[in-house]
Amino acid sequence: MIGMFRVPKSTVFLLVTMSLLVAGGRMASAQSPSISQVVSVCESALAADFTGLDAAMCEWYAVPCDCKIDLADSDAPRACIPPGQEVATTASQVVAQLRRMDRPEAAIDSVIPRLLAQMYPCDGAEPSQVGD
Repeated sequence: MIGMFRVPKSTVFLLVTMSLLVAGGRMASAQSPSISQVVSVCESALAADFTGLDAAMCEWYAVPCDCKIDLADSDAPRACIPPGQEVATTASQVVAQLRRMDRPEAAIDSVIPRLLAQMYPCDGAEPSQVGD
């Protein structure tokens, strides 16, 4: 409970992680949230018309732009989301795939770049700024 509001533990965890990132902390100092935590936050965001803090956290973890994916390795998977597709639509499609994952406890950062590349292959198109 934060103040007078009931906040799910997954939201608190993601909020703390986001705070570390905003403050310039590195993910090495905090674990990446799990697939199940991100699914929970995204479902909450989608139920609220994809607005608010949960929507921001869902977008950050489930629909990151290329600038948030570590591209130091030139073989990093790239995604090309159709131009004009709403972030909420993309998030909903990503969540549907995340629900099917065998290991919901796995770190979201370990699966999302590859998943987005499989869902939205570039096929010669320019990689999208996922989340724009």
